[in-house]
Amino acid sequence: MQELEISEEHVGAVWWLIMWRIWAGETVGMLGIALIINLIGITGWHPAISGIASLVILAILFKLVWWPFVVGMALRKKYHGFRIMLVPLEPPPAV
Repeated sequence: MQELEISEEHVGAVWWLIMWRIWAGETVGMLGIALIINLIGITGWHPAISGIASLVILAILFKLVWWPFVVGMALRKKYHGFRIMLVPLEPPPAV
């Protein structure tokens, strides 16, 4: 197994994958959450907290789930010419 030096192209490829998937997922997720909050508001039911506060709380919870999922996707992806590999560190020699 050959280890590659980290280059700007490698960093850019991983960064781009993470950023666009976070943006795309959050856009779709937040639109869905906003739609649900608005549909609840149309029914006349009023939760104990405002719609904006509900949106902020749900946005934070969504991010806590979505971001680690995206990082996992980035770690599993085969990029053009490389992939990220996790290998265990060798234990220090016994003295």
